[in-house]
Amino acid sequence: MRIIFICALLASGHLYADDCVKSFFRMSNLQNDSYEATRTIGLKPTKQIKKFQPQTGIRVTKRNSNGAPIEIRLRVLSDNPQNQIGVIGDFNQWDSNRIVWLKPEPNSPYFSATLVGWRSGDQYRLVLNGEQVLDPSAAVYSSKPFNSKSGREGEFLNSIFWDLDQIASNRYFKKIPDLRGRPVVATEIEIFELVRHWPKEGRFGPASVEHTYEFIRTSGVIAEIKKMGINAIEFLPFNASDDGSRWDKRYLVYGLFSIESRYGSPQEFAEMVKAFNEAGISVVMDMVASHYPHWGNEGVRNIEPIGLHRWIKADGRKLFGEDPSPWKTLRYDYANRFVRRYLIDAALLMIKNYGIGGIRLDNYDGIKSAPGGEQFLLELMTEIRAYAPQIWANSEMFFGDNRVTRRMDQGGFGMDVRSHSDFFDFIKEFAQKPTEEIDMEILRRALRDPWAWQEAARLFYLTNHDEASNDRGGATGRYFASLVDGGDPFFVEGKTRAFAALALLAGSYFLDMPQLRLMQKGSFNTNPGVQWENRNDPRVKSLQTLFTQLIELFVNNPAFTFSNQDLNIEHWIDYENKVIVLKRQETDRSEGFFIVINLGHRELKNWQFGANSTAVLLELSSHSTKIKSLGDRIELDHLAPYGVYVIKAAWIEPVPNSK
Repeated sequence: MRIIFICALLASGHLYADDCVKSFFRMSNLQNDSYEATRTIGLKPTKQIKKFQPQTGIRVTKRNSNGAPIEIRLRVLSDNPQNQIGVIGDFNQWDSNRIVWLKPEPNSPYFSATLVGWRSGDQYRLVLNGEQVLDPSAAVYSSKPFNSKSGREGEFLNSIFWDLDQIASNRYFKKIPDLRGRPVVATEIEIFELVRHWPKEGRFGPASVEHTYEFIRTSGVIAEIKKMGINAIEFLPFNASDDGSRWDKRYLVYGLFSIESRYGSPQEFAEMVKAFNEAGISVVMDMVASHYPHWGNEGVRNIEPIGLHRWIKADGRKLFGEDPSPWKTLRYDYANRFVRRYLIDAALLMIKNYGIGGIRLDNYDGIKSAPGGEQFLLELMTEIRAYAPQIWANSEMFFGDNRVTRRMDQGGFGMDVRSHSDFFDFIKEFAQKPTEEIDMEILRRALRDPWAWQEAARLFYLTNHDEASNDRGGATGRYFASLVDGGDPFFVEGKTRAFAALALLAGSYFLDMPQLRLMQKGSFNTNPGVQWENRNDPRVKSLQTLFTQLIELFVNNPAFTFSNQDLNIEHWIDYENKVIVLKRQETDRSEGFFIVINLGHRELKNWQFGANSTAVLLELSSHSTKIKSLGDRIELDHLAPYGVYVIKAAWIEPVPNSK
């Protein structure tokens, strides 16, 4: 409110309008400079990611002339000198009489051993005080699809040695797309569900699930995603998780160092990420560092006897953490610096070995509130910024804390963006309601309040995997197309167009699911696969065309970057007719864009809003209309129901936000 007041004084004092506009936006930019999203622009790494080595796991120490490993070093976190730790596996024919024993390192919580006779792909388990367990830092774990593809029988859940150095050393892969200083359009989906219904060579989806990574790389779906204007794809967790096929099983992650083997090999995963990177699409890792399972799977793959919870410290407590979480799992022990290091190493390995370009921290509020949680979050981002400052960091959170997106050199936690739960609360409450019940003041507050709270770097969304699955009342529990007005095509297309355009153009960071623009029905629980066949529907084609054009404007124009965003994003609100006008402008320039969005079902004739501007309607608007500049007003001869209009404007002086 302070900036509005100053500008009003400048205008009333008959100063030049340009002075008012420049002062206004200069103050906004000073405010934006306090965010991590602006600090990292141009920031150089202080450590070399190619030289990064985790504290635990397997590292090749000697190779033959062909580059094959002939000696490895296996290191595990124990934090209990009384433990007896060995290793058994393919290398010794799983002979319990030939177990190789690791030795405790002096003045260290780690055990280690030098081993020979191992080949990349060998399976193994650790032996902890006489019981077989998984290696918490294994590069990959066996699954039935993976074993089948490898020509191996059995369903056992084992750790696998994979020569990741060969992947990392071949990181001639195109650079990770750099999203710093750019508007972000992200889409969110589970890996297999992205292509379950993708058509190729007379069938839909991969021939079998273990070919998913390869299928995504070669099927043409990446080109389709690029055509949609997406520059970041946020996959649900792709680390080793529970065997179940439902999306929520992906959040039962027992192996943060590992990729999910049911969909293919580490090499195939790396090649898939490479293909996204080459298309200019950053792959965002949904990291579950908030909890881990002590149960799950069935039969010989049961997690209970072999999981992380089997590691016990010298004081009798579980090494990795034992406090219960809301999901009947266990919180990591962030107060233990060695556990913090384990979690940080897992994130850095994904960046080094696979070229991951972003990280979403699941349940950020839960981590932050746990003992040692804040220290872990700070240490994690300190390390990520040192090795790869271009990583786009997104926190899933619902409670306020302006330290989260504040600059790290000003006491912040270093996240680029947090989820805009306040904006979604507006969607949740009003997307299903008739026009006259939409409360535009709640929308105004959702757009404006984060600036007062100093946490304006927010990710806008109309839906996501949680909201399309879990019924919390209002517009939740199903896809948007099944939520609005009984699925009537007029309202589905119209409301999707208007509300999604609002979410896209009111900020600088936007998240959707492919199902949104395809107007897919059902829920992410019952119908998770993307129904690409919906592209043939005329209404979907119309919606896709508009959003492709809007996104092209959004990602390619500096007016939409976070550096140029300000608290007066809502230039004009018509409370009676439920119309909002957004204003986007590049700093120190007297031209930019007005975006007029009719959130109601009524057509409006000769509709006006305040603006001392020359104005030109752009063709990418959803409907044709005639536009006039009338001194201190702009008139559109009609607004279509749920219409979206983009106006290129050069303003003469500001007009107070009113009506």
